[in-house]
Amino acid sequence: MRLKVQMSALGSGLSVDESIDLYCGEGEQILQWIGYAACSRLAYKRGEVYGRYVPQSVNNKDGQPLDVDIVVNEIFSDGDELFVEFSNGPVPYKVRWEGRPRTPPFRWGDGVEVLPPHDTWLRELDLK
Repeated sequence: MRLKVQMSALGSGLSVDESIDLYCGEGEQILQWIGYAACSRLAYKRGEVYGRYVPQSVNNKDGQPLDVDIVVNEIFSDGDELFVEFSNGPVPYKVRWEGRPRTPPFRWGDGVEVLPPHDTWLRELDLK
C-alpha cells in the first residue's frame, strides 16, 4: 500500500509544502506512525536532522483531523491522499483532541468484580 502524504506546516491552512509517497506495506500501522514516518522523510528530503519536524495532526482530504490510533488500512486504500501537519515541536499531536469527544472518566468497580484485598489470606489465619 502506498499513500500520497501532503505535508503542511501547522497553521498554514493545509497549504502543501512538500509531497511524499509513503510505502506502508499492508497498512497494519496506526496513523501515528504515518505522521512520524512522513516527518522523518521530510527532514531527510530537506537535508535536516532526524526529528527536526514533529507531526501535529493527520487529516483527511477535507482537513478533518483523524484519530491517530486507527489502523491505516481500515480507512485508507492504496493510492489515497492524506495531509500531515507538522511543526518544530516539542510536543507531538497537539491538534489530536480538538473537536473530538472526550473519553468518559474511569471509575473503579463500575460493572466489574472488585477483588478482595491482597492480604485476605493473612487476615483469615487464626494465630491466637
